[in-house]
Order: sequence, then C-alpha cells, then structure tokens
Amino acid sequence: MLVGIQFHDAVCEVIPATMSQKPRSLLNAFVAIQPLAYEAQMADLSLPQVPVVRVDYRLATGTVGWASCDLVIGSSSVTVTASYLGHALEELVEAACLAMSGEPLCEAHFWEEPGEYRWVIETAGQSTRVRIVEFDELWSNMPIEDGTVLIDEICGRTAFGAAVLRAAGEALDKHGSTGYARLWGRGEFPTESVIWLRELVLSASEPDKGAT
Repeated sequence: MLVGIQFHDAVCEVIPATMSQKPRSLLNAFVAIQPLAYEAQMADLSLPQVPVVRVDYRLATGTVGWASCDLVIGSSSVTVTASYLGHALEELVEAACLAMSGEPLCEAHFWEEPGEYRWVIETAGQSTRVRIVEFDELWSNMPIEDGTVLIDEICGRTAFGAAVLRAAGEALDKHGSTGYARLWGRGEFPTESVIWLRELVLSASEPDKGAT
C-alpha cells in the first residue's frame, strides 16, 4: 500500500510502504499535481467563454468525520458539506475520472446526517455540466427531479478534472495521509484514484499545450 504523498513547493512525492505491490512507473507518475492542474485549466481557457472552475475541499479540524467543499464555476458558487457516512472525496475524484474518460453521466454523493448533496456530472465532448442537487433524506435514492438544484453550470471537462485534482492535492498537502485518515475517520486518502485522475488530466492537457 501507499503510506502517503507529500507536497514540497507544489511537487508531489509518493512514499510507498512496499514497492512490490505497485508498479514503480505508477508511483513515479504522480508528481507536480498543482502546476499540472493550473496548466489544464489554462488549456481549457484557450477556448472562448469557458468559465474558470475552482474546487476547495476542507476537512473539519475540530471534530472527526466532517468536511466542506466549495465549488465555483464562473460567477456561480455553492458550499456543501459531507460526513464520514460515505467517502466524499474519493467519490468526487472517481466521478472526475469518469468524466475525464468520457462517461456521459456519473455521480458523487456527499452524505449528510440526514440528507444528501448529489453531484450530477454529465459530459459531452470537451464540455461538462455539473449540478449539485440537495435532498432532505439520507440514502433516499430519489430521482434528481425531486431534489433542490443548488448549482447547474457548464464548464470545460479538463478544467473540472484539474480543479478536483488540485483540491485533492491541497487537502493532502495540508494534512498528510495520516492526518487525513485521522480527521476523516473512515478510510484513507484515495491515492489510487488521484493518481488515475492525474494521468487523465495530463493526457488531456498535452494536445492543448501548443494551441494558440
């Protein structure tokens, strides 16, 4: 397993417990997350009328098992919360991975006590529609139409993936893998999912670097 990932001046270092369980190339791939996320957003911004995307994921430090998350797309913004009843950051990162992979529709769930904030992410080509829908009940499986839409915006697919990647990196940079697990109280930092997202963002960004 991976013991942790540490950031030093925006460069990420992966610290393995054993090298036998993970390919060395995979470990070495997870570097320089924050500069990469910035470059990916700039690549999307080379297209006209593509809004800036920001995701800020914060673990509560005065208690165990709570987090808040800001989502900003252009001039729209919302703040939602999540409890340790689910795996909020992991679900968000994996949903971003699916969107980056071209999945037409995916979801991430931030479970409340009670209630739910459901991220509904639809992707077509280079564009991604992001909605956060609020429900009063926990694990209700209610249709989207029965919830309250808190934000509904379209942004660049790579910009969204890069914003989630940056948010995950900043959470790890602040708390470390041990601190993250202690504060969240359920599960470890989603290292493998973040590595996957980093590779997808990198792959999507490379063709755009020479764009004018």
